[in-house]
Amino acid sequence: MSRGLARGVSKEAFEIKLSSHYTSENEDLTLIACGPMVAEAMRAAYILKEEYNLETRILNIHTLKPIDKKAIVKAVEDINIIITIEEHQVDGFGNIIAGVIGQIKKYSTPLLLEMIGVEDRFGESGAPRELTKMFGLTANILLREQKNCLIKKVINRIVLNFFHSFSLLVEKNYKEQPNEQL
Repeated sequence: MSRGLARGVSKEAFEIKLSSHYTSENEDLTLIACGPMVAEAMRAAYILKEEYNLETRILNIHTLKPIDKKAIVKAVEDINIIITIEEHQVDGFGNIIAGVIGQIKKYSTPLLLEMIGVEDRFGESGAPRELTKMFGLTANILLREQKNCLIKKVINRIVLNFFHSFSLLVEKNYKEQPNEQL
């Protein structure tokens, strides 16, 4: 098993490219991870593809300084569902990613940003795989969060379409009856 590949996932399951050479494949969501959580993101992406026919872009952020802002912003612009996965307290890595997005994103489309990591609790000692399970950071648990994000995206689309249709209707009625109150 080469470094970074998830156990049980073959090399052929993923196309690995530098972000500067990557072109969008119309993925359904983006997982942004670093360190050991990249392997869990790969497992989750593999399961999403095999069981739900969903495509996932995985960004392996191997350094925080300098961080690959272009890759993060491109993922936001292409997909609009971002899930950060961190092996420590929620908000550290996720907030760094949110900061990059907040500095650069054009707010013409909605964005779903979820942060997955250890919820506020003290660390424990143990084997890495056991700790990953204990803190709820395995691929199967990540899948639940990812499905929740996809459901939120569908609901947001429905709500946005409703409000868009409603605003068009109000605008049309206003143009037809400008002097009457709506």
